[in-house]
Amino acid sequence: MANKLGLTIQETASLIDTLLYRMGEHWRRGRGISVPNFGKFRIKNIREYNGFIPSTRSRMMLPPNRVLVFKPYITFKEKPAENNE
Repeated sequence: MANKLGLTIQETASLIDTLLYRMGEHWRRGRGISVPNFGKFRIKNIREYNGFIPSTRSRMMLPPNRVLVFKPYITFKEKPAENNE
Protein backbone atom coordinates (compact mmCIF):
# COMPACT_ATOMS: atom_id res chain seq x y z
CA MET A 1 0.00 0.00 0.00
CA ALA A 2 2.84 2.37 0.81
CA ASN A 3 4.29 1.93 -2.70
CA LYS A 4 0.93 2.63 -4.37
CA LEU A 5 0.50 5.83 -2.36
CA GLY A 6 4.11 6.93 -2.79
CA LEU A 7 4.58 7.15 0.97
CA THR A 8 6.96 5.56 3.42
CA ILE A 9 5.78 2.63 5.53
CA GLN A 10 5.74 4.87 8.62
CA GLU A 11 3.64 7.52 6.87
CA THR A 12 1.23 4.88 5.62
CA ALA A 13 0.92 3.34 9.09
CA SER A 14 0.23 6.79 10.55
CA LEU A 15 -2.40 7.44 7.88
CA ILE A 16 -4.17 4.14 8.61
CA ASP A 17 -4.01 4.73 12.38
CA THR A 18 -5.56 8.18 11.94
CA LEU A 19 -8.29 6.81 9.67
CA LEU A 20 -9.22 4.05 12.14
CA TYR A 21 -9.16 6.50 15.06
CA ARG A 22 -11.53 8.89 13.25
CA MET A 23 -13.86 6.01 12.33
CA GLY A 24 -13.90 4.95 15.98
CA GLU A 25 -14.83 8.50 17.04
CA HIS A 26 -17.85 8.42 14.73
CA TRP A 27 -18.95 5.03 16.05
CA ARG A 28 -18.59 6.10 19.68
CA ARG A 29 -20.94 9.00 18.92
CA GLY A 30 -23.44 6.57 17.37
CA ARG A 31 -22.87 7.73 13.80
CA GLY A 32 -22.60 5.50 10.76
CA ILE A 33 -19.96 5.59 8.05
CA SER A 34 -20.52 4.99 4.36
CA VAL A 35 -17.56 3.89 2.20
CA PRO A 36 -18.33 4.29 -1.53
CA ASN A 37 -18.32 1.03 -3.53
CA PHE A 38 -17.68 -0.95 -0.34
CA GLY A 39 -20.51 -0.69 2.19
CA LYS A 40 -21.98 0.96 5.25
CA PHE A 41 -21.00 0.65 8.89
CA ARG A 42 -23.65 1.56 11.43
CA ILE A 43 -24.30 1.26 15.14
CA LYS A 44 -27.19 -0.97 16.15
CA ASN A 45 -28.74 -0.58 19.58
CA ILE A 46 -29.63 -3.92 21.19
CA ARG A 47 -32.40 -3.94 23.79
CA GLU A 48 -32.08 -5.71 27.10
CA TYR A 49 -32.86 -9.41 26.59
CA ASN A 50 -33.04 -12.71 28.42
CA GLY A 51 -29.85 -14.65 27.62
CA PHE A 52 -28.72 -18.22 28.36
CA ILE A 53 -25.36 -19.00 29.97
CA PRO A 54 -24.38 -22.55 28.83
CA SER A 55 -21.67 -23.11 31.45
CA THR A 56 -24.05 -22.49 34.38
CA ARG A 57 -27.23 -23.56 32.56
CA SER A 58 -28.93 -20.44 33.82
CA ARG A 59 -30.78 -17.54 32.29
CA MET A 60 -30.10 -13.92 33.05
CA MET A 61 -31.07 -10.51 31.76
CA LEU A 62 -28.34 -9.09 29.57
CA PRO A 63 -28.04 -5.28 29.56
CA PRO A 64 -28.67 -3.09 26.51
CA ASN A 65 -25.68 -2.88 24.21
CA ARG A 66 -24.46 -1.27 21.00
CA VAL A 67 -22.86 -3.30 18.22
CA LEU A 68 -21.17 -2.34 14.96
CA VAL A 69 -22.95 -3.70 11.86
CA PHE A 70 -21.54 -3.82 8.32
CA LYS A 71 -23.70 -4.01 5.20
CA PRO A 72 -21.78 -4.42 1.92
CA TYR A 73 -22.96 -2.67 -1.22
CA ILE A 74 -24.46 -4.86 -3.92
CA THR A 75 -21.56 -4.14 -6.30
CA PHE A 76 -19.11 -5.30 -3.62
CA LYS A 77 -21.10 -8.51 -3.09
CA GLU A 78 -21.13 -9.29 -6.82
CA LYS A 79 -17.41 -8.76 -7.53
CA PRO A 80 -16.06 -11.76 -5.54
CA ALA A 81 -18.59 -14.01 -7.31
CA GLU A 82 -17.32 -12.81 -10.72
CA ASN A 83 -13.73 -13.70 -9.76
CA ASN A 84 -14.67 -17.31 -8.95
CA GLU A 85 -15.95 -18.02 -12.47
